[in-house]
Order: sequence, then C-alpha cells, then structure tokens
Amino acid sequence: MFESDDEDSLREVLVRTPYSFINTQNGNQKDEEDEEEVKLFKLRWKDPKWSLDRGSGYYEKEREKKLKPSLVESGKHAGRSTVEFYGLGLGIWWRHFLRRDFFFTTVNMRVLYLIFLLVIVYYGQLFGWAALYLSMWNYNNSCFIGFHGYRSAFMFATETQNTIGFGTRATGECWHAAMAVATHSLTSLVFDSVILGILFARISHPKQRGRTVILSDCAVVARRNGVLKFMFRVGDVSRKPVTNPTVSAYLFLWGRHVRTAEGERLPCVRRELVLQPLDKTLLLPTEVEHDIDEASPLFGHTLESLEELNAEIVVTLEATTDLGASFMTRVSYLAHEIHWGHTFVSVIHPAEHGHRRYRVDVARFHDVEPQSSFMDSGFLVAPRKLSRHVVAAPPTQNCLPPPAAAINTLVLSDVCAVGEWRGQPALMVRVGDTKPGQVTGIVVSAQLYRWNLVESSSTVGDVGE
Repeated sequence: MFESDDEDSLREVLVRTPYSFINTQNGNQKDEEDEEEVKLFKLRWKDPKWSLDRGSGYYEKEREKKLKPSLVESGKHAGRSTVEFYGLGLGIWWRHFLRRDFFFTTVNMRVLYLIFLLVIVYYGQLFGWAALYLSMWNYNNSCFIGFHGYRSAFMFATETQNTIGFGTRATGECWHAAMAVATHSLTSLVFDSVILGILFARISHPKQRGRTVILSDCAVVARRNGVLKFMFRVGDVSRKPVTNPTVSAYLFLWGRHVRTAEGERLPCVRRELVLQPLDKTLLLPTEVEHDIDEASPLFGHTLESLEELNAEIVVTLEATTDLGASFMTRVSYLAHEIHWGHTFVSVIHPAEHGHRRYRVDVARFHDVEPQSSFMDSGFLVAPRKLSRHVVAAPPTQNCLPPPAAAINTLVLSDVCAVGEWRGQPALMVRVGDTKPGQVTGIVVSAQLYRWNLVESSSTVGDVGE
C-alpha cells in the first residue's frame, strides 16, 4: 500500500525493526492496544485478491471479523444497504411490494431468482391451461380435435401460447373452447409483453455503468496546503463519458443521543460534509476534498472519538450516461477505514517521451501511503495516536492555502490611527491580504461623513485615496 523505490526492502525493514510511537507523555510506552493496531497496520501491506471497483476486500473482512455495524456494505456488495426493516410479516411485506411496486421489484431481483420466477410462471401457465383444455375435452369430446390425453392438451396449450400452429390438434365446433383459446391468446400476449419489458429493463439497467466509475475503498485525513482535509478518490475507467456527475457525503453518528428543544431524543445524528467542487470531466482520477474547519462535522474528531460514536461516512455519486440514463454508486467508510496522516498513491503519469497518451495505474487506485513527514521520521505510528498527532500538529511553516472561489481575502484593521506620516499628520488604516500574491492593483479609498445635528443633514467629504 506504500510506494517506494525499493518496496521489498522497505517491507523487510518495517517487519523487523522495532516500532516507536508518538506519545506526549511517554514515548517508550507500548501497550497491547498499540501492538494490535500495528499488526493490523502491517496486514495492509499484503496484496490480497483485488478487483477494479471493489478494492482488495480487506475492509469487508475486517467488518465481518469484528462485527462492525454499517449502513452500507463494503467489498463484494459495496453500496448495498444493510438496514433491516421489521415489524411486519413476510407475507404482508411481499404483498405490498407486488401490489405497489411489482415491476421495479421484479427488475431488481437477482438474475437467478428472476429467471427461476419467469420459468415457474411460464410453465405454470402452460400446465394450468392444459388442465382446463383437458377438462373441457373430457366434458365434451367435440370441443377439441386430435386430443388423446393430458400430453395432447399440454402441446395444444404450448402451440396456442407461442402461436406456432395447431397441426392435427385444433378446436372443434364448441363455443366454450373458442372462448378459452381466445382468452389464452390474450393473456399470453400480455404475459410476453411483461417478460420482454422486464428482461429489456434488466439488460439495459444503467447500474452496471456504476461499476466503471470507481470510488476508493478507503479514505484519508491529511493536511494539504496547510488545511486539514478528509479525502477520497473518484475515477472513471470507461472511455464513454458521463454527464453532470455529483458527489455527496454524509456523516452518521450513533454513539450519542441528541436531545431536541422539545425533549425528543434522536438515535442517529446526520450531518452533511460540504465537498469541494468535483471535476465534471472525470478524465483523470481525482481526490474529492472536504475541509475540516470549525464548520465541519469532523472538526475536533480523532480516530478514537469516531470509533466511540460508531461513525460512518456514506458517499454517493450520481451521474448520467451518454445515453441519458441516470445511475448511482455508493460506498461507506467506517472509522478504521479512514487513514490519518496518509495520502493516496499517485496513479497519474505524464506521457513519456515519444508517446501521445497519459497513463493511469488503476492497479494502485485504492492504495494509500503515509505523508512524507511521517515517512521521513522513521516512526510507524499507531493509528489512534497518529490521528491525534495529525489533528494537533500545526500546519507547515510558510504554507498558506489558496483562497476559495468568490471569497474575499482582503482584511482591514478594526481601528484607525492618527499620526505623522512622512512629516505630515495623517489618518492611517492597516490593509492586508490573507492570501498574498492573489490580488493585484488594490485601490483603497476613504470618506469622512460630517453630520450637522441642527439641520439634520449630512455632507460628505473625501479624505483621500
């Protein structure tokens, strides 16, 4: 999961070298919890079975092993809801879905279940109509021609439903048989239409397009340009473009109950994470960022606090295919799936000399590596302590973040002063830019308002510019 010029030797050093931990109280103290965290940390160096859009499946195994509850699954079935609804019987539940949402319930069934259901219904129709035709023939032999038993009735039902011709089997001079065949033809036409609609909707379902728009199976919290950020990676590996992709992220906290002003207890706290604008082209993998400032729901949290609150961040990406069909893909990150003090491994490579194509290493799309400050220090820090260190560490010196779009970065002093400037009395105000080098051609002007309280009028005089 880490990138190095000599990755094998680096792994050997990390495996054999004793670990040191950042601890403000006792730097040499190492408890059992730290040892367990280090073991888990070393397991991430292994290269388990990997898939393009689901990652290695490591986090799915960790959830199952430690019985971690989550709203959304990870790994093989990433994005599928795990919420369990109860209180109603299974019969009531299925009757409601079949009556109110039959088509989409059937379309979203598993493929094997869908095929099995269609086969059962199809053969059920054939056997039912064959039994009806046989009973009519037993009642009046003149209603059908060429019948010799149930097999003849079954073949007649099959020929009627598929309109492949009757041959030696046909209806006789009997109105009951004629009306039954007409009704059978009409119902088979409706049934075939439903089957074709379900199969077409299943085949053309755009959700498979979501398997080529990849969300990283883990997230990171690190400083970038001096700002603490929560980040995850998004990429599109298909050459077919998507239009208007949008990403949203929500933080769910379960560990504490919030009481409203009316005394109501809320079992779950949901907060939206404001994300930086997403690259709409998705031509290259990009990291979606959320600034952890005073307005962020993650402000002040560490790995320990998020684990105590059973925190889960659910990320949803919605987009439209080039054919106009909307699709959605979703992933969630539990507290232990967020790597503090790490960044994503760079997978974008410029075009080599003599080549015309830029390259993206999708094999390392989900991989993370520690930031250079932690890598150069020679310490492998336990995740919980590392999270506290990342939050408490001051930004890099002489590092100022770029200004946000449409944000005024100019500041004026709260007070002004009267003093001597170049040998003359002057009114002085201090002006500054919180993001130096971003603004040019600044013009400062001031106006003095003199009020005449007797005449209740005002005059304005220019002070200077």
